[in-house]
Amino acid sequence: MRKRLLIFAPIILGLYLRLRDLSHIIFTYDQGRDAFMAQEILHGHLKLVGPPTDFGVLFHGPLHYYVMAAIYFFNKDPRFAVIVFALLNLSALYPLYKLTKKLFHSSLAAWFLLLIFAISPELTFDGRYLSNVALVIPTLAWGLYGLFLGTPSSLIFAAIGFGLAAQAQFFLLSLSLPAFMYLLISRKTIKQILTFIGVYTLTISSFFLAEIKFHFQGVKAILTFLHDSSPSTANLFTRFYDSIFSLSQRNLITFIPIINIFILTLALFLLYRQLRSAFYFLLLFTFSFVILLPFAGPGVLFFTIGSLLPLLLLFVSLLKTFPPLGIILCILLVVSQLPHLAKVPETDYTYTGSETGMILSDELNLIDQIYKFPKDITYTSITVPLYINSTWGYLFYWYGNSRYGFVPPYHGNNQIGRPGEFDVSYSDNKQKFSAVIVDGRVPQHWREQLLKKESYYAKYDQTFTYGNFTLLFGPRRN
Repeated sequence: MRKRLLIFAPIILGLYLRLRDLSHIIFTYDQGRDAFMAQEILHGHLKLVGPPTDFGVLFHGPLHYYVMAAIYFFNKDPRFAVIVFALLNLSALYPLYKLTKKLFHSSLAAWFLLLIFAISPELTFDGRYLSNVALVIPTLAWGLYGLFLGTPSSLIFAAIGFGLAAQAQFFLLSLSLPAFMYLLISRKTIKQILTFIGVYTLTISSFFLAEIKFHFQGVKAILTFLHDSSPSTANLFTRFYDSIFSLSQRNLITFIPIINIFILTLALFLLYRQLRSAFYFLLLFTFSFVILLPFAGPGVLFFTIGSLLPLLLLFVSLLKTFPPLGIILCILLVVSQLPHLAKVPETDYTYTGSETGMILSDELNLIDQIYKFPKDITYTSITVPLYINSTWGYLFYWYGNSRYGFVPPYHGNNQIGRPGEFDVSYSDNKQKFSAVIVDGRVPQHWREQLLKKESYYAKYDQTFTYGNFTLLFGPRRN
């Protein structure tokens, strides 16, 4: 009974950290776009590709859109989706616990891994983040466990796990290489290897279908990038060091970040001496991001996310290979993460600077204020990306319409070809009042230019502030 309570304590703590203050989640353009994509799927418009990558013509797999469609089928509230994502995030704890015990034969190492996972700011943020990247952790956890377990049936689960992780984050296709190398190192049979490759290929088949449909534009983009970009050896080494340093600083001992490099080196050395199979396994996956260095700048988060779980496993391995030091270091790690527990992760942690300030509670408070104005009103938004109203379009579609029974007409730029284009009600310019939602992330010169244009159509004489947003209201000019 006492052992079960110890195991469940980190899980309960992790659940609390991921579900507290659900209105304080990030909701920006990506979340609005994905919500509309989910609605399109629910209306029969199936998707072959998922969200775009930073490489323009390259897209993640459609897995995220279908997961969001399944969630929004039951409830269109993003906060409900966060609850599901938090549970998916924590579902990784079971395979990780089993994997840790299998790797190191240590219940203490397995328990500390649960605790570190539960309190990690990055993993907590993942569990509250409505994005394709949040699906990487649970799928990859099952992939890693199944691969190391190595039975014929577990290798099928491993292939599915790695395939779904690649669906969630395109660049994790790179994990197929260390997975294949480990199959060879662990001397699996030809039949097992071919089964793994076959199931994995089937799981990522949407990428092949998309390439055929769109005339191999993804392959062409990668080849063009590799031809035009040839970083020097020194540059690649700098990217490698910055990436592993950044990943360690975010997830290990935060107040002495440089020491993490020495800890990881010592952990690898001791594993090589004591647990050779665990050494090869963690070496391959901890540094799997090396394959992506030609594509990445220093410390790019999305490129190293596939190394996060192996990194934590490598750290807790010291509890088996050097217990006294391992206990001290694990306690230091937990202590260094404690300041983050006092606040929700979105307060000082986002994946990109573009998400800063896009808090759902502020957005909903602003919408409530718009509905307090006279009903004869039209609105527009000055937001990021410019001229795309998907964020506010979905919030009005879900929250405004369900709570107040109507959506005010929109008088901004045409939304044809934009996410949510079919759910826009355009203004006929007969309304008596007008509102403008101003996103604080928009550069000042753009804000001034667009507000000057708006001033020709309405006299904005009332101003309201909600976090990062400003709401202007006034009568339209005759």
